[in-house]
Amino acid sequence: MKTVLQHFRSELTWLFNASTFIIPAVLALTLVQPMAAQDPDNVHRQLDLALNYEHAGDAQVLQKDLDGALVSYGKAVGILEILTAQAPGNREGQRNLFLNYNRIGDMRQMQGDLDGALAAFRKGLGTMEALAARDPADTRWQNDLSLSYDRIGGVQERQSDLDSALTSYSKALTIREALAERDPANVAWRLNLSLSHNRIGDVQQRQRNLDGALASFRKALEIEESLAAHDPGNVNRQFSLFVSHNRIGNVQQRQGNLDGALASFRKALEIEETLAAREPGNANWQHSVAVVHDSIGVVQGQRKDLDGALVSFRKELEIEEALAVQDPGNARWQQAASRCYGTIGNVQLQQKDRNDAIASFRNSLDITEILAAHDSKNMDWQRELIHNLVTLGRVSHDKALLSRALNTALSLKETGKLDPADDAMVDSLRREVAQ
Repeated sequence: MKTVLQHFRSELTWLFNASTFIIPAVLALTLVQPMAAQDPDNVHRQLDLALNYEHAGDAQVLQKDLDGALVSYGKAVGILEILTAQAPGNREGQRNLFLNYNRIGDMRQMQGDLDGALAAFRKGLGTMEALAARDPADTRWQNDLSLSYDRIGGVQERQSDLDSALTSYSKALTIREALAERDPANVAWRLNLSLSHNRIGDVQQRQRNLDGALASFRKALEIEESLAAHDPGNVNRQFSLFVSHNRIGNVQQRQGNLDGALASFRKALEIEETLAAREPGNANWQHSVAVVHDSIGVVQGQRKDLDGALVSFRKELEIEEALAVQDPGNARWQQAASRCYGTIGNVQLQQKDRNDAIASFRNSLDITEILAAHDSKNMDWQRELIHNLVTLGRVSHDKALLSRALNTALSLKETGKLDPADDAMVDSLRREVAQ
């Protein structure tokens, strides 16, 4: 999923290379400002000034100058508010105001100011509601209105105000259902409808309404299957199918429907393996295949099919190790391989295969030691190091490893970097080492 900043940059750079866009935007604003100041009653010059502030803001986004962009969009809004108040029937002016409210909301959201983002998006919503009410047959206004509800719902979801988020997403869904019914051939509207079902499903899942989430995800899947059938060569359509089967599998797993979850994950695997085969150099595709093998292995373990789980986890490991060899400087692949070894070791322990389990845990520890030594400030790696030392120490009955784990934990505690929840672990390690 794209971040807000990635979305902005992809929208802008398709037309302008950063170096050829930023400089002209600044120069244009420098030229337009004095002309607009000399003739403040000239509507066209004021509109031109607002547009140039907007372009300057876009350029500042490319430069990652979010504060500067916020100021520029704010100046554009200030001009547009005056102009639209003077000419409330100017629909394009109203829409430009709406878009700039959204830009301000996006900047606020990127800066972590969720209350400010919500306030800006609500101003945009008010503007668009007025436009849509004035001309309810205009599909563009309806589509913009649905996007506005989506933005508001996204902020509310981040604020963990799930009931409000569900209400906002449901309003967007109602609009999108009407649009898709009006023009079933419009792919963009059907994609938006699928997106609404998925967003609602995500919220329902967080609310532990698993039946509702499953129904929502299945509605999204139905749309995505129809779109993929009409365009089977479209990678995005196939990837959406992959994500939907994964979503459904996760809900089924949480419901205890392990057979259903296994079937869903296997459908996801089939799709992702096809995508990865088309583009073998795409590391992310390969990693996604590995992740699905992991999901399948977990379900097989829950079904007490330990042999099957071991096969799945080893397939995952094979992929992650290959990625680590291809890109040895990528800590993500190294960490994934380490965790695979740990998972395999746990299965081997359940199978009473202690020697193989020790070998697997040793491999996991070897990788984690390298990562932790490479970046001593990375607390996730330091915690994984402690965990792996403890696991291998207990399985192999090696007190030297437990002592290392204790010393590492105490070092983190002395510097205030140990999670207070781990204090019990430190006490337990002290007792084990002293025995």
